[in-house]
Amino acid sequence: MKRLLDLSRWTAAAGLAAVTAGLACSCRRAGVPASRLYEKAGGFSYVTPDGWTRTRVAGIKYRIVAGPERDGVAPNLYIVDEDTPEPMGAYLAGFLARQRKTYPDFAIVGSNTLVTAQGLAAEVLDATRSARGSPLSLRFYFLPQEKRVVVVTCTWAASSGDERRQVFDDAMRSFRFED
Repeated sequence: MKRLLDLSRWTAAAGLAAVTAGLACSCRRAGVPASRLYEKAGGFSYVTPDGWTRTRVAGIKYRIVAGPERDGVAPNLYIVDEDTPEPMGAYLAGFLARQRKTYPDFAIVGSNTLVTAQGLAAEVLDATRSARGSPLSLRFYFLPQEKRVVVVTCTWAASSGDERRQVFDDAMRSFRFED
């Protein structure tokens, strides 16, 4: 139970930090051309969207990637990984329970599978919730690796529509675990 509570607090803090960092970093720095971002600490890489920024934030293991602000929110992508002995179904059930507890307005609006260029199958969940009064759209990618799950959270203003999903899917199709 303590582990779930710690994860809920961490998830809430990471979500708020990602949205805040996305807003801040996209306004201050020029983006980089689409190119592969290597996260050596996690043993993975992916191609970031063209013109988006890459920012290190204290307390978050991997860089946050953020695009230009639209409708008051900078679309952003952040990644966490978690060691887990659970099968994916049990992990997802726990993840959803934590999200619903942390964000009372959290709702799943769709799910599917995305296959990366490396042949990895990622479970994909589409959701909505709000942050500081702004409705958000979220897309989660769950990439299992042995006894670990890499969770990629993509967030954008709900008022921006669904076009961001393709940008995030393109980035995640390029995701690969490095040897």
